[in-house]
Amino acid sequence: MTIKNLGNTCYLDSVLQCLFHTKSIQRYINVTHNKDPVFVAFANLMRDVLGGVEGNPEVFYRFVKATHSDFDNNCHHDAHEALMVILEMLSKSFGRISDTMFHSKSRRALLAWGKSYDIIDEIFRVMYRCVYRCKACGHEQTTYDTDYCVYDNVLYTEQLEHYRCDRCKTVNKTVRKQTVAHNPQTLITVHKKDLPGKEFRFGNNIYKTFAVVSHVKFDERTGHYNAHVLEDDEWILKDNMDLKVKFKPVISFAEIVKNISQTDQRTPRAPDDP
Repeated sequence: MTIKNLGNTCYLDSVLQCLFHTKSIQRYINVTHNKDPVFVAFANLMRDVLGGVEGNPEVFYRFVKATHSDFDNNCHHDAHEALMVILEMLSKSFGRISDTMFHSKSRRALLAWGKSYDIIDEIFRVMYRCVYRCKACGHEQTTYDTDYCVYDNVLYTEQLEHYRCDRCKTVNKTVRKQTVAHNPQTLITVHKKDLPGKEFRFGNNIYKTFAVVSHVKFDERTGHYNAHVLEDDEWILKDNMDLKVKFKPVISFAEIVKNISQTDQRTPRAPDDP
């Protein structure tokens, strides 16, 4: 079912449709008793939409506006920016995780990251490992970075210019290589060009696309978002406007269908004290 447009809230509706069709989110909500008001508003709206009732996002939208005042104007906004705000809200309301699918190498990356780890991180957060290696002396230095989304050209190897090795002080001999330290259960990708396909490999995992947010631009200030979601192997349009125009995919959600490096794909357990 669609989500009611409260006035230029198509960016919010489209992102929520994709989140509601994320299986890890569904499973967690179905087994969790969490009284956090953001969690309750999100869960109630999800149950309405998936239960065949037109969802009214007014309560949840109030929390979005309270969290980020830029959305408190009923103007057209960017779906990606709204998604980042929503994931940060859910990260706080869903709580810490008591069990994780991290294998030993990823656990070391998590410790190096040095921040708290929650259920939304387990589902969506990508962790990158960046290794700097000097070809002159072999010295290596490793750093880690994380993000909720994957953008173009995030996995690469490059020769660094004007970079001085910390050990031997040689310049222009260091290579930087960025790889995946931890794959999320659900991968969010942001696109300027074409989608990567129905199935694609990222790091040591193969993902299958199940939801896409698309956008059409009318002029410099206005446009419209909609979503397509996969239901029973059929792509369903989620849109509360009937526009006969061509939309461009801008965000896609994909879930692990084959995990090459690890076989344990458990559903995140609720924390003891949500």
